[in-house]
Amino acid sequence: GRTWSARPDLPRERAWYNVAFDPRDPSRLALASWTYGLWVSADGGRTWQERNAGLPTPHRVWRTAFDPDDGRLYAAAFERALFASTD
Repeated sequence: GRTWSARPDLPRERAWYNVAFDPRDPSRLALASWTYGLWVSADGGRTWQERNAGLPTPHRVWRTAFDPDDGRLYAAAFERALFASTD
């Protein structure tokens, strides 16, 4: 943590609220955002993909987490519910 650089492939106009690390696969990460919803990286954060299919619009995700037993990804959507994805 001595030096930092912004990820050029992620939107920057609004805040990212939460990052989750998959305990079963250290190269898999997830980011939650009020504006951008859920984004996932399968390569340790080098590249990111939006993963909002099936989440309510607008994509207001407060928290995300991986299940340590089966790798399932969870997203807590504002005023909606807790969503789960296996893919």
